[in-house]
Amino acid sequence: MSHVGELFRNRREQGGLSRKQVALATGYKNLNKQMRFLAALEDGMDEFPIESILERFARVLEIDFPDVVQAMGLDWAEFERWRDTPVELRLEVRLMSCVYMPRSLPEGCTMEEAEIIAKKISCDENKMVWLIYSRGLAKIYHPPDGHMRVGSRAVVQIGRYNRWAAALAKRSWKVPAERQDASE
Repeated sequence: MSHVGELFRNRREQGGLSRKQVALATGYKNLNKQMRFLAALEDGMDEFPIESILERFARVLEIDFPDVVQAMGLDWAEFERWRDTPVELRLEVRLMSCVYMPRSLPEGCTMEEAEIIAKKISCDENKMVWLIYSRGLAKIYHPPDGHMRVGSRAVVQIGRYNRWAAALAKRSWKVPAERQDASE
């Protein structure tokens, strides 16, 4: 559960309100959508909630917005710790929009060696290359000259739903390896 979700759930339960009552009090027409949003918020499923909707729920539940901002800060700090967790170095080469191919690196490859390899692939093959070094960050090499910028890992862009895709990716890292193997 997220800090924001815990704050909203505790306040709603302290007031003896159901999710339906809270959703009704926000004044939105689509009650079912608001109840789903509140459930996702409370359960920590929506890690990057829309601020305007948060403000309405906070007003109904009489939560001071500085408390919401503080809880969001705690959630963000946890996300940054997760994002910055190192992983084994690997490369992903963009073949075309939304299609990526992993490339192996030599055993025991250092970051410096991996950077040289990634830049060479980008220049020689005229492709974008992601050198993934943490759960959420990568060095991205751009053709034709192999210039680099730091950004997020290669993900399929899903329009306005990309924030939910990022949250889903984060949650999938929390699944124990045994469960992931069993589902394959």
